[in-house]
Amino acid sequence: MIRTLGIFLAGSFAGLVVLAGAFYARDGEYGALCVAVAGAVCIIPALLSLMLTLWAKGRSGADQLMSMAGGMALRMGVALVAGIAIFKAVPQFQESRERGLVYWLAVLICYVGTLAWETFLTARANRTAAATPQANGAGD
Repeated sequence: MIRTLGIFLAGSFAGLVVLAGAFYARDGEYGALCVAVAGAVCIIPALLSLMLTLWAKGRSGADQLMSMAGGMALRMGVALVAGIAIFKAVPQFQESRERGLVYWLAVLICYVGTLAWETFLTARANRTAAATPQANGAGD
């Protein structure tokens, strides 16, 4: 579990660096600032959601369903509420319509990117667990 979380963080930060470079090339320091804020808004709830999903691996179907639904609600809720709160609190994001769109585009790309990365790592962890037989004494 710890290894998967570390891989998630490393991949997420690598993606943020690439995205920040692209936004910096287009919008300068403001674009990089938007990506940094969007990364904080999206990576933290995604990490918590991944922890819930990995915790439920090997548990009952009801536990897995609740962890998936809870992780989804946590991820969407925190990203949306934090994104709106930061947008309203920082006047720089509201200076013009274009600046607001740059901010929300960074949030959207970070959100979808971390969702895709989390889904990939979850599927990989489940595939690895299915390929490795458990030593629980069943069938002996």
